[in-house]
Amino acid sequence: GTDYYENEYRIVRPDGQLRWILGRGRVVRDTLGKPVRYFGVDIDITERKRAETELRAAQSRFLSVFQLAPIAMSLGTLRDGRYIDVNAALLAQTGYRREDIIGRTARELSAYVEKRDFERVRELLASQGKVRGLELQLRGKMDVRTVLFSADIVAFGDEQCLLTASVDITDRKAAESALLESEQRYRDLVHNANDIVATVDLQGRFTSINPAVERVLGQRPEELIGVSVETLIPVEERPKHQSMLQRKIEGEGATRYETQIQSKEGRRVTLEVNSKLIRDSNGDPVAIHSISRDITERKDAEARQTLLLRELQHRAKNLLAVVQSITLSTLRNVPGSAAVQATILGRFQALARAQDFVAAGPGGGASLDEIVRAELAPFVSQASIEGPALIARTSFAQMFALVVHELATNATKYGALSTPDGHISIRWSVDGDAFSFWWIERGGPAVEPPSTTGFGTKLINAALDEAPKVSYRSSGLEYAVVIPMEQLRP
Repeated sequence: GTDYYENEYRIVRPDGQLRWILGRGRVVRDTLGKPVRYFGVDIDITERKRAETELRAAQSRFLSVFQLAPIAMSLGTLRDGRYIDVNAALLAQTGYRREDIIGRTARELSAYVEKRDFERVRELLASQGKVRGLELQLRGKMDVRTVLFSADIVAFGDEQCLLTASVDITDRKAAESALLESEQRYRDLVHNANDIVATVDLQGRFTSINPAVERVLGQRPEELIGVSVETLIPVEERPKHQSMLQRKIEGEGATRYETQIQSKEGRRVTLEVNSKLIRDSNGDPVAIHSISRDITERKDAEARQTLLLRELQHRAKNLLAVVQSITLSTLRNVPGSAAVQATILGRFQALARAQDFVAAGPGGGASLDEIVRAELAPFVSQASIEGPALIARTSFAQMFALVVHELATNATKYGALSTPDGHISIRWSVDGDAFSFWWIERGGPAVEPPSTTGFGTKLINAALDEAPKVSYRSSGLEYAVVIPMEQLRP
């Protein structure tokens, strides 16, 4: 009989090089079964062995990358689609354990939410041998994820396999959907807004504008795209617009201002404009976004109110003049009434000055600073006046003017203003809902509490509805009062 044999072994050549040999042959035996001779061939398989070693190393590297990859990956047989291996990212994405998946197919796991997606994957593999970035939905153990699916046919060992990779874009799709919904809500809000919402480029040309412009200016949005805002602004208003545009480009923050603009019919419309600079991702200015409200009716109403207020103040001053005339005429023939006449005249004049400031103030109010400065105008070098800008209602302003007048009159007669070295410090402040006022005299003669209470003193103590603190110090009179702000507000 004969025996065939095959064996792999290594030899060392005379030059010291190690080679792999594959020996193949057969042994010839005699009738007793003893080997009598053999013959065969020896084949140098060194290169094949090197290739096998490199293949094993490559497969080892592949498996390392496969397991460590941050995206979900699987390896399955091409023949029947059964999973051979899956990585940790796929387990995290699906919620399955490894033993739940290995040996099963995607169809057995109901992985494809849409049957059509499974068919598309098969069609692409059949026609192109690969799948790239196919968006589909895959079902895990607990939820459904939207992924970008890719696949390649690869040789693994002696078998054709399918290598898949799935990039989870569920959160990105949700963010995109939320962004689209937000943009749609913004578009609806802008489209239906009563105010004009517009964007202009750095040259002042409209790049977008909402339909409200047609109601306010009589022009359709498409008529204004590419048109310079300046062409709609009256000539005398253009310098203000140009200044605002330049300040915006130079980086000024959100700005509110009023301007006039011309409607299609030539009517002037007053707009209250809020604008903001828009920058690109590099921080460079690219446009200006604005919201403009038509306040024409409000401005007209304010103008009518101001006119009416001035007429009322004029009539009030006329009435004061009549009362003053009657009072002084009555006292003129009364012996020794000159001092009384002067006192009453001063009080009438204080009320008249208050009326002047009420007429000039916004919304019927008067400036406390202007009232104080007007009353102390003859003594400006002997007075320091300090306090925030405050507009008080008419009734309070009139009483306040009388109090300041009486304090100044008394200071002129008996206090700090009766000597050239005297000085008065007038201060007021607002702390929360409280208004505080101080009148402090220094450098005048020593003062003492009056022995009798005259009308002037009563006026000082009672005119403002709150009891003041009046101190007659040797250094000078001190007057302080705290009043709720609700009594001042117009």
